[in-house]
Amino acid sequence: MGRYTVDGMEPKEVVTPEDVDEVVSVLKRANEEGLGVLVVGGGSKLSMGMKPKKYDIALSTSRLGGVLEFSPEDFTVSVGGGMKLKELQEILGKENQFLPIDAPYYNDATIGGIVAANTNGPRRFHYGAIRDLILGAKFVSGSGIPYDFGGKVVKNVAGYRVRSFLTGSMGTLAVITELTLKTYPLQEKEASVIALYESADEALKSAMELPKKDFSYTAIDVLGKKVSNLMEERHGIGANDLYALVVRLEGFGDLVEEHSKAVEEGLKGSAKTITLNGKEHFSLWGFIQDVQGNLPKGGEKVLLRIGVPRSSSPAIFKKAEGVLSEFDPFVWLHEETGIMYAAVMGGDPRELKKGIVKLRKESEKLDGYLVVESAPVELKEMVDVWGDVGEALELMRGLKEVFDPNYVLSPGRFVGGI
Repeated sequence: MGRYTVDGMEPKEVVTPEDVDEVVSVLKRANEEGLGVLVVGGGSKLSMGMKPKKYDIALSTSRLGGVLEFSPEDFTVSVGGGMKLKELQEILGKENQFLPIDAPYYNDATIGGIVAANTNGPRRFHYGAIRDLILGAKFVSGSGIPYDFGGKVVKNVAGYRVRSFLTGSMGTLAVITELTLKTYPLQEKEASVIALYESADEALKSAMELPKKDFSYTAIDVLGKKVSNLMEERHGIGANDLYALVVRLEGFGDLVEEHSKAVEEGLKGSAKTITLNGKEHFSLWGFIQDVQGNLPKGGEKVLLRIGVPRSSSPAIFKKAEGVLSEFDPFVWLHEETGIMYAAVMGGDPRELKKGIVKLRKESEKLDGYLVVESAPVELKEMVDVWGDVGEALELMRGLKEVFDPNYVLSPGRFVGGI
């Protein structure tokens, strides 16, 4: 399987444009010749979506990276779409700033890819989603037309907010060449409080009952036993075969210390509580941010993302464990946003389909959704990886007709075969 392989398909050609003009040229040619083009950043999300209807050109954004402008005093930064998140955080850190996006596959994920896939992480509730950080964008539409909506005020195009239609569009509308983003100051102090439990009920109940007002939480996660076991391999804190409630606190030094002690005291009913600071704290959240990347290698991974209202997150967590029990799933929850993940490392596709269909129905009963983020092709041919998006499909098709009427970009990969 090559670097640009998508669902068993290889491109006939790989192009690496280094400026907007070259991107325009590639897309113009694709329109003229009826070619299918897939945009590839770090390659961390190529498993998302349905199998392409055609795949002639892989358009790599590897030469469209770098920091183009950074104004620390204004807390804004402009970067190429191919800029890697890890590299950006390192540059921002030198000015005591950061981009509050905890995207998985940290070493490989690009900023353009994070926006296109709408990838967020544990701190989304506190800092907002990636779309909330976008102040401007430059992109080339599927029809080969360059657009520039730069600056520090998000502008509208054809009645749509740029950041809204680019975010989560999965590379089906445009090639993102530049983004202007809002940054944040690094906090004076951070700490983690971990509470371990024998049962999911105890961990989920404690998460829901944590006092929220005036506390400096930036993330509250619940890890299933198998994810706790992975965490144990790295940190050795006695988490084997236990559920873990992990709380992240950020802010002024004295306040974080006070709150971490209060949280630890409030979780005395757990089997064990641990507070982590410094390198251990950051290493822990590096692991939680990238559980996907820390899963065992080998096998045909199936990764599900499920979103429900926060109040329903305990119910869907337990449903996921139950419905997928025969596959021994890895399950973890970003409690404050109601977004959870479930991963299984192979299994009979027919039985997996039954589990996915059942769990999707349970999610929809709770006013939620289920997306299959990764699956072998055989399973993708049995189940709609996106699910029913209702009336939104008409809007999505309308946007496709405006920006990519010849269906050049990622044909057939998105919702409704867009």
